[in-house]
Amino acid sequence: MSTHRKNSSNLIDFSEKELRTYRNKLQAELEVEQTKQEDIRGKIKILRTRIQEIDDRLNAPRLELTLTEHAILRYLERKQMLNVNAITEEILTPTLKNQVDTLGDGKYPISNGLFAVVKNKRILSIVES
Repeated sequence: MSTHRKNSSNLIDFSEKELRTYRNKLQAELEVEQTKQEDIRGKIKILRTRIQEIDDRLNAPRLELTLTEHAILRYLERKQMLNVNAITEEILTPTLKNQVDTLGDGKYPISNGLFAVVKNKRILSIVES
């Protein structure tokens, strides 16, 4: 079928075979354009989300400066010469490791009336009796 010879607006000039071929071509072209449209809608959605995130950040109340426990620890380590490795060895003794391996989660004495609170093989806190 030559669409150059026949005007597509005058479908009366087409044979049935040419019409079917032309229809299939149009259907394929439609599917391509619909895919492009879906891609564009996806991009638009992403752009709107990013713009909203920026707007939210720009409109968010300004937070006050805070100090994390990690920063405090590093300060104590570097300025006050706190030996974190020595503290780790004092708390994480072979006895404590053995108790946790045997008994699992719980509170375990470490020294001078202090206890290590253990959950899932992690020492979460040090508390007094």
